[in-house]
Order: sequence, then C-alpha cells, then structure tokens
Amino acid sequence: NLTFGDNDKATFGASDDLKIYHDGTHSVIEDAGTGNLILQSNGTQVSLQSTTEYYLTAANNGSVTAYHNGSQKLATTSTGIDVTGQATMDGLVVESTSDALIRISDSSSVNQRLDLQHNGNLSRIISGNNGTYGTLKIQGYNGTDTVDRFKIAAAGDVSFYEDTGSTAKMVWDSSAESLGIGTSSPATTLTVTGSGANGIEL
Repeated sequence: NLTFGDNDKATFGASDDLKIYHDGTHSVIEDAGTGNLILQSNGTQVSLQSTTEYYLTAANNGSVTAYHNGSQKLATTSTGIDVTGQATMDGLVVESTSDALIRISDSSSVNQRLDLQHNGNLSRIISGNNGTYGTLKIQGYNGTDTVDRFKIAAAGDVSFYEDTGSTAKMVWDSSAESLGIGTSSPATTLTVTGSGANGIEL
C-alpha cells in the first residue's frame, strides 16, 4: 500500500501531466497535459457507480447508458437513443437528408401511431398505418374540460363542433358526399338547419 496525505499527489508524465490526489474534501483525477484522458478496459463494460447503484455505464460494442437515482433514463442504440421517461427540452429540431420524421406510437402496436413528416416540399400528418385506422382530432381546454373542436375520421368524415365541444354542428359525410351545417346528419347534398327562419334545407 502507498499512503498519501491530503493534497499529496501521485503524478505521472514528464510535466506532471496526470495527477491523482485527495484535496481534503474531494478525490481528483486531473489531466493537466495537452492530450486526452482515456479510460481503457479489456472487459465488457466501464462503469461509474457507487456500491449500490450505477451512474453511467459504457458497454463494449453496446450502449452507453445514463441513470438517475439508479434507474436507466438514456441509452444509445444502434439506430439512435432510447429515452425512458419524459424528455424536457427548450426546442426540438428534426433534420434528415430524406424524410424528417417524428413518430408517436402505442407501445402495444407500432401501427397505432401518429407520424409528423416532411419530405422535400411535402409536409404530412398521418394517423394509423398498415391497416390500422386512425382518426385525427383537435381539442381545446375551455377552463373546465378538454372538449372536441375539430375531427377527421379515418373514413374521411370531417366534423366541426359547437362551443361546448359535445356535438358536431358542421359535418362533411365523405361516403354520402353531403355537407351538413347545423346538423351532424346531413339528409341531402347540402343540409342547413337552425331555429326559426334560420333553417334552410336543400
């Protein structure tokens, strides 16, 4: 055993490039040279850890993983990164040489998903995929509840909702090719309904 007192340094290199010491409070590995500090191992993993939990691990030919309070939160993968939990950021920029894509999917099926995509001069919002139907809906908070404002159904019907967000009052029925204003069930090519003299039906 070699014993060093506080601030006694084990130094390496012609110009004391590497120093290892304890300053009375903290333990320090200091690289004071012009090169890099390299941690090299012939094992399968390099870890920063306490006796009870991991802080950071780097696996040979595998992932680099960051932990919070012993729980995995961020890991590199062969295609990018995997985040466990909520990602909070000041901004998000998605760039690609071909398709720039943001995908939100149901964990039970990759086909139950929402894609936000830009390719060249075309921007798309896609709900569902590969035989799984998707409905797009815009909702708003009215101070009490989250209510419907606008909906495009998987079959192509388009609905606009009245102020309470409970009933569609302007509907395009895609299969019947009919438009209803003031009603959710247009009976003719154009159906306009309302109270008193405001009601018109064609």
